[in-house]
This record gives sequence, C-alpha cells and structure tokens, in this order.
Amino acid sequence: MADVLPDKKSILHIKALGGSMRPLIKSGQTVLVEIMSKQKKINIGDVVAYRSNSKLLLHRAIWKSGKGITINDDTWDVGPHLVSEEDIIGKVLLPFWAKGFFGLIYNIVVSFLFFSLRPVKRFFSSYFFLFLFCQVFIVSSVLTASSWSNLGPFGGRINKVVISPYNTNVIYAASEWGEGLFKTTNAGTSWQSIGDFKNISIMSLALDPGNPNIIYAGASNGSGIFKSIDGGTTWSTLEFNNEGPEAYSVQTIAVTAGNVVLAGIGLSGSGGWIYRSADGGMTWTKVFPSTGTASEIVNEIAVDPTDSGIIWAVTGDYLSDTEGEIYRSVDGGITWVQVGAGKTSGWLNTVAVKNISTALVGGKNGAYKTVDAGINWTSVLAAGTSSCLSIKIDSTDTNVVYAVAKGTSGERFYKSTCTADTWITQVTVAEVNCFRSIAINPNDTDEVYAGDDGSGMFKSVDGGTNWTKINSGLNGCAVFDIEFMESLSRIYISAAGGIYYTDDFGSTWKSVHNSEGRSSVLKMHPGNSSIFYAGFDNGDIYRYNWNGTGFTSTKLNFNTANSSREIVYGIDINSSDTDVIYAATGKNDATTGHLFKTENGGQDWVSAIYGVSSPVNVVKINPADPDILFLGAGDFSTGKTLGGLWRYSNADWELIITGGIITDIVIDSSDPLKIYASAGGYDAGIYKGIYISRDGGNTWSEASGIPATGEGFSSICIDPGDRDIIYATGGFDFYRSLDSGQTWSREQTDAHLYGMVTASQSIFVASSKGMLKFSGFSYNTAKKLDIYNFPNPFDMSKYRFTTIKYSLPESAHDVKVGIYTIDGRLVKEWEQNTKEGGYSYFISWNGENDEGRKVSSGLYIMVLDADGDIKRNKIAIIK
Repeated sequence: MADVLPDKKSILHIKALGGSMRPLIKSGQTVLVEIMSKQKKINIGDVVAYRSNSKLLLHRAIWKSGKGITINDDTWDVGPHLVSEEDIIGKVLLPFWAKGFFGLIYNIVVSFLFFSLRPVKRFFSSYFFLFLFCQVFIVSSVLTASSWSNLGPFGGRINKVVISPYNTNVIYAASEWGEGLFKTTNAGTSWQSIGDFKNISIMSLALDPGNPNIIYAGASNGSGIFKSIDGGTTWSTLEFNNEGPEAYSVQTIAVTAGNVVLAGIGLSGSGGWIYRSADGGMTWTKVFPSTGTASEIVNEIAVDPTDSGIIWAVTGDYLSDTEGEIYRSVDGGITWVQVGAGKTSGWLNTVAVKNISTALVGGKNGAYKTVDAGINWTSVLAAGTSSCLSIKIDSTDTNVVYAVAKGTSGERFYKSTCTADTWITQVTVAEVNCFRSIAINPNDTDEVYAGDDGSGMFKSVDGGTNWTKINSGLNGCAVFDIEFMESLSRIYISAAGGIYYTDDFGSTWKSVHNSEGRSSVLKMHPGNSSIFYAGFDNGDIYRYNWNGTGFTSTKLNFNTANSSREIVYGIDINSSDTDVIYAATGKNDATTGHLFKTENGGQDWVSAIYGVSSPVNVVKINPADPDILFLGAGDFSTGKTLGGLWRYSNADWELIITGGIITDIVIDSSDPLKIYASAGGYDAGIYKGIYISRDGGNTWSEASGIPATGEGFSSICIDPGDRDIIYATGGFDFYRSLDSGQTWSREQTDAHLYGMVTASQSIFVASSKGMLKFSGFSYNTAKKLDIYNFPNPFDMSKYRFTTIKYSLPESAHDVKVGIYTIDGRLVKEWEQNTKEGGYSYFISWNGENDEGRKVSSGLYIMVLDADGDIKRNKIAIIK
C-alpha cells in the first residue's frame, strides 16, 4: 500500500499537480467508496474528474464491486469508509449551483446519469426525484437572490398608524423612509412592505369606513395620493390635480360615507390647501381656502363619528413656527368656517372629535377642548406640558382619550377616562423620540399602537403604562452615515431617530442617542477609538465616549458660532492635534453654508472660510499635511445652487473645481497626492460623477465609463486592503472600480444609498431602509505577505499616530508585528493571534515602546511574523 489518505472525504482532497484544471483521475483508474454501508469500486471511463476552484466535478461514473483505490498505479488504503453518497451529492454536484442556469442543466443531466446507471429499483426511488426538485428550487433561488442584505436597525419614522375595524389584527403603518408602507396581519408580531413605495415618503393613511379593503395613502415631495381596493396588494395613482408647490406633502386624508375623500396638503413656508373628491378619488376640487392660499399647512382632518357631514381641520407650520387655526365644515367638507379664533396660540397639528359639540385639538402649547362646537376652548393637558403631538378618542368608549405631549422633561403619554377633563396616567415612554401617530384597538381600549419619529412601532396592552417595540420586518429606518470602531469590531450608525451601534454586525442594535431630529454625520476620533463625534440636523454637535460599559455624552459649545442652527453635514479632526476640529454646515434653503473651526476641542468656534452661497457638504484634512484642507459645497438635494471644491493651503482658500455639487472627498492616506471627489445634482448640464486628482488637487480629471445616474453620487470610499479599489454610492446604485477610478461596475439596489464603511472584510452601506451589507464580492484582496506604514517618515511632532498596514495571503494562527532597532532590539510588539488570509489589517502606533516611552529619532525595522513567515520593512522616526 502507498500513502494513507487523510480522512473519509479524501476523494475531495486529492490535489492536482499543475494547473487548476489538470485531470485528477484518468480513464482506467478505480476509486473505492462506501454507499449505503456497502463498499463499491468506481471504474473510471474516460476523464471524469477535474479540480476547479477547489471543487471536484464528476462527469461520468460506472459502479462495480471491488476493493481499494488505484490512482496513478498506486493503491491507497482509506479505511472502512471514504465518502458517502450524500457527500458526493453535497460536495461534488451541488457546488455547481453557482454556475447559474447552465449549472442547473448540468446537475440534472449528471444526476440522471449518476442514478440511472445504478439498479432500476434505486433509479425510481423518491430520493432521485427529491434531489432534482431541490436542484431546481435552490438554483432558481440563487439566480434571483440579491447580493444585499438588510441588517437593520428596523423601525424608522412612522407617520400614521391605522387599524382595520373589521379585523384588528390587520394594521397599516406609513413610513417616511425605506419601503414606505407596511402591513401586519398578526397585530404587529411581524410586518411586510406593501405596494411599490420604496423611498416614497408616505405621510398619511385612511381606510374607507364602508370597506376596509379600500385604502388611501398620501405621499410627500409631490408624489400625490395612491389608492388600493384589495387591502394593499395593488395600488393605483389617483389623478390628484392641485395648485400647490411642486414638493407639496399630503399631510392628512379623511374618508366619509358615500365615497367622499378629503386631503389636506401643504409645504413648509408655502401654505396649505384642502382638496375634496366625491367619487373615491377619481376627480378633485380645491375647497379650502376658497380663494388664494392658506398661510399654514393643513395637518389633520377628522370626521365627526356621529355625523359624517361635520368635519374638522387644524393648520400650522411646525418648521417655521407659524400660527395655527381651527376650521369646521357642516356640509361634508364643501365649505369651511374658522372657529375659536384667538382661543389657541401656536401651530396645531392634531384634532379628535367625540360628537357634534365636543372636540379636542393639540399643538405647540398643549391641548384644548371645546364642548360648544368650537365657540369656546379650554386648556386641558396637565401643567408643564409643552407641545401636544397627537390625540385619539376611543371609538367604542368615547370618554377614553389618549394623548402624546413633549415638554422639557421629555415625552409623556397621557390617558383620560373623562374626555380629557382629568388625566389619570402620565407615563414616560422609554426609547421613544416622539410619537407621531396613535391608534386604538376598537375592541380593546387598553390596546394602543403608536408610531415613533425614529424608533418605529410600539404597542401597549395596558393603556399606555408599558410599551413593547414591534419592528420585525419594518424596513423604514434610514441610516445616513457609518463609522467602524476596529478595536471592538463595533459599527456606529447615524439614523433618522438618533445614533445606534452593533457589536455583532447587525444581529442586535443598541441606542447611543435618541433624537427627534436626525444625525447626518459621524466621525471617529483619530487618536482614541473610544470617542466619536456626531452632527445633527438641528445644528448640534455631540462628543460620545465609551467607558467600557456605556456612553457619556457632551454637547459641544457650537451653537454660539452656528447661531442660525445650520445642519451639520461634515466633521473632520486633525490627527496631529485632535483639539482641532472642523464642522461643515448648511441651511436646508440651499443658499447658505459655513465652515467652522475649533482649536480647543469644541469650546470655542470661529468661521474658517468666507461665506459660501450653498451648503458645505464635506470637509477633509490632508493626512500628510494638516495645514491643507479640502471643502466641497453645493445643494445636492435639488440642484438649485452650485458650489464647488475649495482647497486651503498657504493660509489661503482657492476654488479648484468650479460649479459642481461636491458631496464627498476622499484622500488616499498611503498616497495623499491621490484625491477623489464625488459630484451630484439633478439638473441637466451638471457633472454627476467622480473627479480624480493625482497631484494633490492641482489638476483634475472626470472619471469615464460611469453609468449615468439621475442624482449623481453621494459618497466615495477607498478599500483599505487595496488602494486601487474604489467604491461609490449614487442614488440607488453601488459602484466599484478596480483601477483607481478609471473603469467602473455598477450594482443596483432597491434603496437610496448614502455613506459606507469597509469593516471585517465586508462592505456596509447606509441606506434609506437600514444598514445594508454587500456580499457580491470580497472587498479585500491581499495577495502577498507585506507590511508598511503611513505616513513614513513618522514625524511625531506633526502626527500623533502612524498606521501600520500588514497583509496576509493565507490564514495564520500566530501573527505578530514588532518594531525593532537596526541592531535587532525589540522596542514594541503586537500579538495579533489568528488572522484570516487574503486580507489586510491595520495597527495605529503612537511611537511609544512597550514601556510607554516615546522612541528616539532614527531608522527602525517593522517585522511581520505569520506562523514563521517573515516580512520586514523600514520605518523612519522623527521627533
């Protein structure tokens, strides 16, 4: 006997001599296997086995009795069993699934031959047909499977919740982000998106009181009103003609008996209207105001449950803080009269009706009640309450009222059993930013559902005392930026409802900061991985510090400089002096932007650039020279205002790209002369692609071969494992270049994409429906053992850290990185333990030895030891 094969699956481990497609087994050879506890000998006819990509592929096999394995005239003793029938199917045939349709045909043919050459009774066994069924099912699934997976967090901003009165397990939720509209048929245990509303903000919902399968949904940004007559399975777009602005929002919809539909619309700063349809949405007439334009947005319309001809409406503008009013119609919404003039103040956004005389309204200054059809109003919410956000009266027991209000002490959930004369519960709701909508089970007054401003859906079964998140399948949490904390394998995200983190790549999420407004940008501290910064839409900047068990947060003193509360779009930190921080800001009116700077960690801020007539989207510090800055500006949201790319050097600003809308800037840390800038915008004639510079920004070229995208690009990223691989996001598309931006490939998605990060050999992308993971290819392709650092020389008077990068072509169990003097003395060592092959890894070094002292200036040697394989490189230290 010759050598002994190593294990029972040895037929799959025979290694070829030479190329990857050299024959492993030739005609005339025999192979022994065990099938159904019986030893069989395979007599090979012609060439039947090749090794390709470490898989053994069978072409033909004839089964005969015999003993032993004979390969290349040697007999191999393999013990009592080598490989089972299941192993052959699972390890040999099924890997061909990856070959797509031709793989399917191949496997069916091969499996037919494989089984048909055996005894007839086995050929007709159900095992064979089951195998063929699995082949067809699994291959077809693979052919249609997406390379993207949504890792959450689930939830998002829920604008409206509606319960079907005929089946209270059926609930609808309207989302401002993600997949737009959701339905549950099991009282919130799980949700499914319905309709094709991906990335359409659904602001309002209403069911036809006579037929709960008829649903109306109103959208923002001028998308109009949609209607379903089959419970949300299919939808049609209504011919909703209006005189409003292009980007109006359908804030509220109400449906009365007799196919009458009313829609309240508006746009912040432009006013509002009410439209009426008497034929189920086929045609529409503007009924309010009778002439001209209302000064405020129409926020909610409510129908009197005792008389569908009586309808109420409230107006106001939360964003511009304009005065709200109350209106009432007694003819089914045809004409409207203002009621209670001067009885309330501030904007109003919610109204609930008990009967012909009693109604409640809520807004900026709390809740008010009338018992005389709007002539007189009384404040009814508890003292100290600020804005009342939502009010609902129980349809079964109209004395039960629920309300949500937000004050200085946070969000409160109220319940009254006497139509708001007194409130008997006052509950602080955990994990809630701001409830936007309430729905009460008509069969159980204690079962309440609420949609939050950012945290998704909540359910209470005890009248609001306790709440449970019910977000399974609710793909509505928009994520805008991502940062990776390598030391803990932790990912931070900024989202519509605040900031979250995951330590298990999306399996579970925890909250860092709940906020009614969204966080637009994150930035890790370059010298301390436990610290990161976040900028918010309300103009705030926070610093967060992980202390090992939780977070402490500090609100930076930024409002003094940013007195107009411009949105914080970008943050960057000087790695040489981390007290130096820059913040890029802009107004959502697309006409104003600023760059602010602090030199004392955020206590004092000054303007760092002359006025920019468009939002400043991004600021980046040159890693090789922190005295050089790059700034990108322009209105990306609508393309109304062009910006450009500025460079600051020699104490002066220079506009180096004119007229573009620059959305992101990336500087190659290993070659700071190589810079990429992404450009976006809707308007024709505006370049929407990638700018590339090879000389530090002196000259620029436009990347060619990028497929056209309607919105242009929003972010760009360099692969840390291979600096020639560039990623970019644009609209619904994900792009990759393997040659430093010269040519590009595109992967389409069903979500709007924003920022991204490469972490743990994967690509994670912020999107309108959560954090997505792309698994279509390996992002890192280390092909050789290598180690180097940047910057090099490492000037410790200028830089606080240098980054050591090492690459492993193969996995290693004992990886060490050391810094040695020229004469071979070890000064610093990192034990990296087991590392996967094919990837690159990074270490930040502050220039200290193992005893915590700074090393002297001079030349040192970096040594990478991977299971005894050694790679060395030089590093120069300057103090």
